Amino acid sequence: MDEVRTACRICAVGCGTIVELDGDRVVRITGDPDDPWSQGYTCSKGRAGPEFHHDPRRFDVPLMRVDGELVPTTWEHALDDIAARLTAVVAEHGPAVVASYTGTGGPLDPSGYAMAQGFFRALGSSTMYSALSVDCSGKFLVPELIAGVQLQFSPDLASTDLLLAIGINTVVSHGHGLMMPNPLGHVRDLRARGARLVVVDPRRSETAHHADLHLAAAPGTDPALLAYLVRHVLDGHADHAYLDLCADPDGVARLRDLVAPYTAERAAEICAVPIADLETLAAMVTSARRIGIETGTGVSMGRSANLTEWLVWALAAVTGSLDRAGGCTFNPGFLRAIEDAPPGGRGDLGPRPASRPDLPRIVNGELPCAALADEIDAGAVRALLVRMGNPALAIPDPERITAALGRLDVLVAIEAHPSPTTDVATHVLPVADHFERTDLVTGYLQATPFLRRAPAVVEPVGERRPQWWVFAELSRRMGLPLFGSSRRDAELRQGELDDDAIAASISAHARRPYAEVLVAPYGVRDKSVAPGWLVPRALPRLLDLAPAELAADFAGPWRERVARGDGLVLVNRRTAAQYNSLAVRPAPEPQVLVHPEDAAVRGLHDGDRARLSTASGSCDVPVRVTDTIGRGAVSFPHAYRSANVNQLTSTADTDPRNAMPILSGFAVELSGPLPS
Repeated sequence: MDEVRTACRICAVGCGTIVELDGDRVVRITGDPDDPWSQGYTCSKGRAGPEFHHDPRRFDVPLMRVDGELVPTTWEHALDDIAARLTAVVAEHGPAVVASYTGTGGPLDPSGYAMAQGFFRALGSSTMYSALSVDCSGKFLVPELIAGVQLQFSPDLASTDLLLAIGINTVVSHGHGLMMPNPLGHVRDLRARGARLVVVDPRRSETAHHADLHLAAAPGTDPALLAYLVRHVLDGHADHAYLDLCADPDGVARLRDLVAPYTAERAAEICAVPIADLETLAAMVTSARRIGIETGTGVSMGRSANLTEWLVWALAAVTGSLDRAGGCTFNPGFLRAIEDAPPGGRGDLGPRPASRPDLPRIVNGELPCAALADEIDAGAVRALLVRMGNPALAIPDPERITAALGRLDVLVAIEAHPSPTTDVATHVLPVADHFERTDLVTGYLQATPFLRRAPAVVEPVGERRPQWWVFAELSRRMGLPLFGSSRRDAELRQGELDDDAIAASISAHARRPYAEVLVAPYGVRDKSVAPGWLVPRALPRLLDLAPAELAADFAGPWRERVARGDGLVLVNRRTAAQYNSLAVRPAPEPQVLVHPEDAAVRGLHDGDRARLSTASGSCDVPVRVTDTIGRGAVSFPHAYRSANVNQLTSTADTDPRNAMPILSGFAVELSGPLPS
């Protein structure tokens, strides 16, 4: 039995692993105890790597649709056919009709991601979609409005006095803005050194079990809770030295006026939480030196996402915790040092989709996924290259989006496993997994800049190829320079192209030389840029803590748009079995969590099957009766194939500011029991 040390790349954490091999068979995955970052930790998804790698459903050869059926073919034939079809489409309709969709797995393959981005840049198409616009658009919109940049912060877990976790179950998800190994260990370490943890979530989640205080706020009411906290801090506890240095005074004054009505009594009534708990939390906030805050998909996929994110930023600012040690910090990048040129500007200034002019571009200037089916139907998208993603499952109204995908002239799926998207693809290209390719762990969702070379441990099975190779071959066939750069193309063509050559190329301007990374078995972490690098020095302007758009929404009837009353409100959740739509092993059928009183009213018992329904559709699900979910709410995970929350939603119900479909915090009916 051989052992190889590498790093997991199923999610953005990048835990150090030891892969046990029997010949070319991956037998077992364990955590590497010598890895200074993950310290021997792996999650259930990482440990299931052998099942993922040797899954009999894996694509091992290219497939091409012939007479309605996907049939095996050669790489030469598949790539020649794709290149010919794309060339014809561009010749007739222009390059903008060739689009890209990047799924969750795209950024986890930085070499493939960079090569693909260069391909589209050279082609002349900026028609880009990604899964970011179906789960976290508000996290791009809010910093853009407040600070003029598109950067997300993460809590400084190592030194914060108080961690406020809103709509996030870190113990299961490993984080959102900040991804971490061994999240439960981090929570325990935080508590052990005297810091406190507060969880705001309608469900008593795995993280809430370890909290000093859990507030089960009604779904979508987080802005009221945060407005009360901001009001309390501004009323005699604000960090005025920080605000004088970093914030526009008119914005601070407008913020004060906006939160003034949110007394503890009013916030407690709106959120349906005890007033004593709110006052306890307020005292924790004002007694802390700095506070760290994190939000997750429980916030970002809901109707009040923008307002919640705005007031999180405001709370961090008025406590002097934004971009300060012990508070909420920003990663200044490793592959590109961004402290002198932060990504920013208005992401919504690009042309809106003609078929959905109501939807702005928010996420990195991409088109919103809520417009994809409309753009296909309008002929604005005729070819789509799907990069390690599953838009047929991720985008609301799955029947409509699947039918639209099936009408494309070209639908290329670069994928490992069958999915609703590969079911309708014209071409399926088998991608090498993280055991079969050498690439970089970039730490783009970690607290500090980080870069590590993660070696392959086995040769690719069958005809699997890395994503970068696919786009390099398409570029060659279509006469396009690699990475969209004639200079880099000329440099790379002088030698043999392999995983390390591509990794070296994309890290040419990294914070530390690639040669240094190569000889560091656990990578290089760079702490030379301390918190405070962004605010206010690197911002284009002072912080606007009350942007006009968000102020108008907050002053309007935002609470009336949050589903309340006698019905049920669905809130999403993450499970240990999946990473968004990626199931490393076959996942069990998801359960809907129902409070005992809500179940009794509907005649439901634990283990029954019931129907979740809205005006948009329905799905049948098993019932779990539990008091971990608050009265009036039900909890159901997203991105499952067997029962998909997107069957209950529609792209017609889309946030007008961040262009994201509403996937959490909406009214549902629950009926049953259904016949077994």
